[in-house]
Amino acid sequence: MGEFIETKDLIFRCSKPARDKYYVDEVCDCSSSEGSRCGDETCMNRAMLVECSQDCNLGKKCKNRRIQRRQGIPCEVFDAGQKGRGLRVKTSVSSDAFIGEYVGEVINAAEFTRRYKVHMETEKAHFYFMNLDADHIIDASKHGSITRFVNHSCDPNCKLEKWLVDGYQRLGFYAMKDMQAGDEVTIDYQYQRISDVSQPCYCESSNCRGQLVADTDKEDTSSHRRLSSGSARKSAKQMESVLDGLRDDQGGLAAAAVVPMLKTMRGTTDTALRRMLMVVLATTKEDAPCLHQFLRRRGLHFLGVYLTEFVEGNEADLIDDMLKLLIRLPVNTKNVVAHSGLERVLPLLKSHERPAIVSDATKLIEHWASLPEVTVIEKLSLARPLEMEIARDHVRFFKESTMRRMEHDSGALLSFTRDTTSPHRVLKISGKQSAIDKCRVAVETLSASAASELESERIRLLEVQQRKREREERDEQRRESAFATTGGTLAEDKRQRPSSADVMDTGLSDWKATVDPSTGRTYYYNEITQETTWTLPSALGVTGIQPPHTATTFDRLCERPDKPAITTSNPELLNLIQTSTAAASSAATNRADDVSEEHGLFKKEVSACVHGVLRRYRKKDCTVARITRDDDYKHLARKLTHLVIKKEGKGKSCDEAMKHKIKNFIKSYMKKIGTTHYSRTNPTSE
Repeated sequence: MGEFIETKDLIFRCSKPARDKYYVDEVCDCSSSEGSRCGDETCMNRAMLVECSQDCNLGKKCKNRRIQRRQGIPCEVFDAGQKGRGLRVKTSVSSDAFIGEYVGEVINAAEFTRRYKVHMETEKAHFYFMNLDADHIIDASKHGSITRFVNHSCDPNCKLEKWLVDGYQRLGFYAMKDMQAGDEVTIDYQYQRISDVSQPCYCESSNCRGQLVADTDKEDTSSHRRLSSGSARKSAKQMESVLDGLRDDQGGLAAAAVVPMLKTMRGTTDTALRRMLMVVLATTKEDAPCLHQFLRRRGLHFLGVYLTEFVEGNEADLIDDMLKLLIRLPVNTKNVVAHSGLERVLPLLKSHERPAIVSDATKLIEHWASLPEVTVIEKLSLARPLEMEIARDHVRFFKESTMRRMEHDSGALLSFTRDTTSPHRVLKISGKQSAIDKCRVAVETLSASAASELESERIRLLEVQQRKREREERDEQRRESAFATTGGTLAEDKRQRPSSADVMDTGLSDWKATVDPSTGRTYYYNEITQETTWTLPSALGVTGIQPPHTATTFDRLCERPDKPAITTSNPELLNLIQTSTAAASSAATNRADDVSEEHGLFKKEVSACVHGVLRRYRKKDCTVARITRDDDYKHLARKLTHLVIKKEGKGKSCDEAMKHKIKNFIKSYMKKIGTTHYSRTNPTSE
């Protein structure tokens, strides 16, 4: 499997598709007391091939987030003989189980045409193209998962379905029947030929068609390995087969066909079939329970999508039929109309050129405006999500591991929302009311701890700055005191350094003598500190003024481990030497402690900034060097923090300019990695 790079997510090589127009961001009405927990078609979302969001009432108990949580069945690749390699399950599988997601590079139609041409010219044996929607194709040739090895069978045990995850199309393999460990995973490719080359079928099933071509007796509901050259109309035979599965004996909507009706409405763009589906609904009795169920399952939103497209296409006959259908539907409250999209498109029809359309649209608007609005009482198990404001400087304490632990302990779900206009970040807590209350206490405790820690850091920083100022003041006083003992002042004793020809040796280290040309007097100067004096320093027992952080002969002598003992017969000189040595040692110790503490604070601030930038590389929509493992994230955070400190040096403050510099450095570093996923075990990631 060395010819492709394994990935777990879609990689977009073109603009990301828009959200599905049929998607409605609503929470299902499942509850844990009912037992299903979104695990069957009683869940409004699951029945419509829509995965629940993180706002689901059941929280972590929800069973309808299989693609998001990557809850696939363990599988392995094996040698499938003439078919090449195949995929088989490692455990027993029950019907409707999620096998895995089909992932790869998402490309547009133009890029597909180019790649397909190259594919044919190189005479490659296997195709890995799957339609994601009408304008986007998944190519798993170079990037993908092991689901790319799922083979075709004319009698398959699995199917490929399009599910909506957060409003976006995703492809997943699902079992159609019970399977045993070792069974090969197969689907019907429903292959559409776009060239004169046909591919033989090696499935060896009893009903094998001999070639990889679509079964014309079946409705085409799956994705295809190749993009068709045009959107083919369904044949009359296929259309009649679809309608027979939806109608009752009187030609109206069958009681058990509400969900299949909605799936068919979402899956077709054929005008003739859309017209027939509207006829089925219009033929249904007005008091039929199936119509109420159709409306409860967001059927009015689907009709709103149809009417919007009819208006955009100026199809007057279809608009007229749709308005007559809407008038017949048992819409009894404004709640049913809300979020259907009809409240936006109906006013546009009041100026239509056909009088009948204007009349029906006006009648419908007036009727719906007079309907009552019902206040829905939430179930006891439901709770409105709680939003808490978190100060931005506290966010770094809400590490991902900490939030996951809080979720585990409370049973609630945590997520941050961004608001650039606010000085705070909003933390959203969703779940049951008891879980929200428990999690709220944990969040408040962590916020209080963060505030205390930040205050301690602020006090420590102030103390370090105060000690630094005091040290500088002491050094300044020491320099002024040392110069005063030389019998002069800076203003009157400052001399220009003479040329080497006029310099005389004094016998003292670092001290030279020369003649002042203006007065003819001899003065002395220190080659290191540039101090000048009229009197030879040895007569006073001092070695000159010491500038800050400058090592003198005396300092170097004190630092030597084998330094000789300093002896003198002058008691004042001996006392001065001992006092100076003790003061220098104390100052050096304080300076080292302050520098160490300043470095510790700087390192902590840099680490917080690095973590803040790296978190965006853990998000699901990250397409470059995404970090999926906790240990990889921690390793990279430590490494980048070390690199920044090594590059910028010690003793600096992490101000806004420094944070901006760190952000650009990390972006450049991650861009150089080049892989879709970062891993410290991958040589290309370092």
